[in-house]
Amino acid sequence: MNVTPIPVLDDNYCYLVKYAPSLYYLVDPAEPDTIMKYLKTLPSTIRITHILTTHKHWDHAGGNEVRARAAPRRMVASS
Repeated sequence: MNVTPIPVLDDNYCYLVKYAPSLYYLVDPAEPDTIMKYLKTLPSTIRITHILTTHKHWDHAGGNEVRARAAPRRMVASS
Protein backbone atom coordinates (compact mmCIF):
# COMPACT_ATOMS: atom_id res chain seq x y z
CA MET A 1 0.00 0.00 0.00
CA ASN A 2 1.30 3.43 -0.96
CA VAL A 3 0.00 6.59 0.78
CA THR A 4 0.57 10.10 -0.61
CA PRO A 5 -0.42 13.12 1.51
CA ILE A 6 -1.97 16.03 -0.40
CA PRO A 7 -1.95 19.35 1.50
CA VAL A 8 -5.40 20.98 1.75
CA LEU A 9 -6.67 24.05 3.55
CA ASP A 10 -4.02 25.68 5.74
CA ASP A 11 -3.35 22.84 8.13
CA ASN A 12 -4.84 19.60 6.86
CA TYR A 13 -4.25 16.73 4.44
CA CYS A 14 -6.13 14.52 2.04
CA TYR A 15 -4.52 11.16 1.38
CA LEU A 16 -4.25 9.31 -1.91
CA VAL A 17 -3.95 5.59 -1.18
CA LYS A 18 -2.87 3.01 -3.75
CA TYR A 19 -4.38 -0.39 -3.02
CA ALA A 20 -3.85 -2.18 -6.35
CA PRO A 21 -2.10 -1.40 -9.64
CA SER A 22 -3.62 1.88 -10.92
CA LEU A 23 -6.43 1.74 -8.30
CA TYR A 24 -6.59 4.38 -5.59
CA TYR A 25 -8.91 5.88 -3.03
CA LEU A 26 -9.02 9.30 -1.41
CA VAL A 27 -9.25 9.93 2.32
CA ASP A 28 -10.81 13.21 3.51
CA PRO A 29 -10.86 15.21 0.23
CA ALA A 30 -11.89 18.47 1.91
CA GLU A 31 -10.78 20.93 -0.78
CA PRO A 32 -12.03 19.62 -4.15
CA ASP A 33 -10.30 22.18 -6.40
CA THR A 34 -6.91 21.39 -4.88
CA ILE A 35 -7.53 17.65 -5.08
CA MET A 36 -8.69 17.77 -8.72
CA LYS A 37 -5.69 19.91 -9.70
CA TYR A 38 -3.36 17.36 -8.09
CA LEU A 39 -5.13 14.38 -9.68
CA LYS A 40 -4.78 15.93 -13.14
CA THR A 41 -0.98 15.76 -12.74
CA LEU A 42 -1.13 11.97 -12.42
CA PRO A 43 -1.12 9.46 -15.29
CA SER A 44 -4.53 8.96 -16.91
CA THR A 45 -4.43 5.24 -16.04
CA ILE A 46 -4.96 6.01 -12.35
CA ARG A 47 -8.54 5.38 -11.20
CA ILE A 48 -10.03 6.77 -8.01
CA THR A 49 -12.53 4.13 -6.96
CA HIS A 50 -13.54 5.22 -3.45
CA ILE A 51 -13.67 8.18 -1.10
CA LEU A 52 -13.25 7.55 2.61
CA THR A 53 -14.17 10.18 5.16
CA THR A 54 -12.90 9.86 8.71
CA HIS A 55 -15.65 12.10 10.10
CA LYS A 56 -18.29 14.58 8.95
CA HIS A 57 -16.62 17.90 9.77
CA TRP A 58 -16.26 20.20 6.73
CA ASP A 59 -12.45 20.13 6.88
CA HIS A 60 -12.56 16.39 6.14
CA ALA A 61 -15.81 15.82 4.23
CA GLY A 62 -16.16 19.21 2.52
CA GLY A 63 -15.16 17.95 -0.93
CA ASN A 64 -17.22 14.77 -1.05
CA GLU A 65 -20.28 16.20 -2.78
CA VAL A 66 -18.29 18.06 -5.42
CA ARG A 67 -16.10 15.03 -6.13
CA ALA A 68 -19.11 12.71 -6.40
CA ARG A 69 -20.88 15.08 -8.82
CA ALA A 70 -17.75 15.22 -10.98
CA ALA A 71 -18.01 11.50 -11.67
CA PRO A 72 -21.06 9.93 -9.99
CA ARG A 73 -20.75 6.44 -11.47
CA ARG A 74 -17.02 5.95 -11.67
CA MET A 75 -14.48 8.36 -10.26
CA VAL A 76 -11.59 8.76 -12.65
CA ALA A 77 -8.69 11.18 -12.50
CA SER A 78 -8.26 12.55 -15.99
CA SER A 79 -6.78 15.58 -17.65
